[in-house]
Amino acid sequence: MKTPKQQLSETVGQLSSSDVLHVLEYTRRLGRHRDGNGVLRRLAEDSAFRVPAGTRGKLKRIRPIRTDGKPASEILIEARR
Repeated sequence: MKTPKQQLSETVGQLSSSDVLHVLEYTRRLGRHRDGNGVLRRLAEDSAFRVPAGTRGKLKRIRPIRTDGKPASEILIEARR
């Protein structure tokens, strides 16, 4: 009996390139959504961290710290590309 991953691989192998791109984008979105929830769950289970209740919603704005050099956010974005 084939595993679900094997079945998925065979099914994707039969799709057109256009359909494969749609499936790929869907799986990326699915992974990003799941990872965010997984991080909070792992932190909640770790006694070194306390995840406050009601963490959903917008975070408050903070004033950026001014310093020389490239912002860390830009460095992270470039590293992930």
